[in-house]
Amino acid sequence: MRRALKCIAVVVALLVCALLLQYSVAYFETPKVVAAVEQSSTLPLTISDFRGSWLEWLLKVQDPDFYHHPGFDWWMPGAGYTTLTQGLVKRLFDPSGFKRGFLRWRKIQQTTIALAFNSRVPKNEQLRLFVNLAYMGTRNARTIVGFSQAAQEYFGKDFQALTDEEYLSLIAVLVSPERYSPATHLAANQERVTRIHRLLAGTCKPNGLADVEYVGCSQLR
Repeated sequence: MRRALKCIAVVVALLVCALLLQYSVAYFETPKVVAAVEQSSTLPLTISDFRGSWLEWLLKVQDPDFYHHPGFDWWMPGAGYTTLTQGLVKRLFDPSGFKRGFLRWRKIQQTTIALAFNSRVPKNEQLRLFVNLAYMGTRNARTIVGFSQAAQEYFGKDFQALTDEEYLSLIAVLVSPERYSPATHLAANQERVTRIHRLLAGTCKPNGLADVEYVGCSQLR
């Protein structure tokens, strides 16, 4: 029994050391990664391009406690298990995706990197990167990245010309671009927009942390 406990302690210590090393590497690499994105990518949107309550709506749906969490959020209803920060980390540090492994090790790695990323990049800068780099589906064999391109692909408009309803339609896409594309699954997209309206109006609430689909908003209560 004592030998087994020692083995477990060694394994835990090795895992902790591995995560600390990963945090340290991510902490020092983050400025380089962000600088590379700034130089190699087109980032057409700024925070000021989001008029009225648009940013508030985005955060309410995608990451309710964005401005207060340290990069991950395992408590806020509706937050799910991937914050905006973790979504950025997934795109910037591992474009091939964080695949599940033993004890969801890759998710633990993603969270560790998100902690480092969050400590180096101001929240408004994270938000600017997210709205420009978020994966928003494909259309006519073209990958759609960011809200600006999505506005053109789905509605044939500049982002600033979108109506509130069209903007909410793009927010609806984020949780699953393939299932909620307004081009190929309009009914599903509009049903999710209806849930979002109810959430924003405060007439419903998510059924716990993992309710990113907002099943709790499927009907008025």
